[in-house]
Amino acid sequence: MMKRRILRTATAAFLAAVLLAGTAVTASAATQDEIAAMEQWLNGLTVTLQQPDSSDPTGDTLTPVKMLTAEELDAYALKVYELVNAEREAAGAIPLAYRKDVAEAALIRAKEIATQYTHNRPDGGKFYTVFEDCGIERAASAENFYSSPFTPESAVNGWMASDGHRANILKEKYTATGVGVYQGENGTLHWVQLYQYYPL
Repeated sequence: MMKRRILRTATAAFLAAVLLAGTAVTASAATQDEIAAMEQWLNGLTVTLQQPDSSDPTGDTLTPVKMLTAEELDAYALKVYELVNAEREAAGAIPLAYRKDVAEAALIRAKEIATQYTHNRPDGGKFYTVFEDCGIERAASAENFYSSPFTPESAVNGWMASDGHRANILKEKYTATGVGVYQGENGTLHWVQLYQYYPL
């Protein structure tokens, strides 16, 4: 992995710099040729750090993020749903029903937070106006969103670690939900879960 190679190289450069400084201070017997050789080696390491990975035609030194298929993103959304219901079960709350129309609304919001990371929509409206746009009757509702987690587990764990998001997940009055997961062109995943109250 490129990251590990860079880390090892950076660590070696740091240790070499420490040794070089130690030589200059405590080992006065070191020759100028030895010090020059060490400096040349360090310069070579610095160049190595700045070189792009030759195996990456884009010139990006970071490992490319895998672009997921629509089916994989849908599977991620359903996994979030399962994990959230597991959290609710553990807390003694009723499980949420999964609604495809709410999931479609959540996917719209996932695409919106990719460019505007807020509960307000690009047109200035509140998040819940997405229900009206999708022809869904809006009752009591809430929204959790998150950008950057790479797995459903990390997304739900992040929400559970936040008091406000955790309250949305565990709130007993909510009876239905939908999850949308969108992957931006740069590979970042954007997660949205919408919660609704519908009489059972």
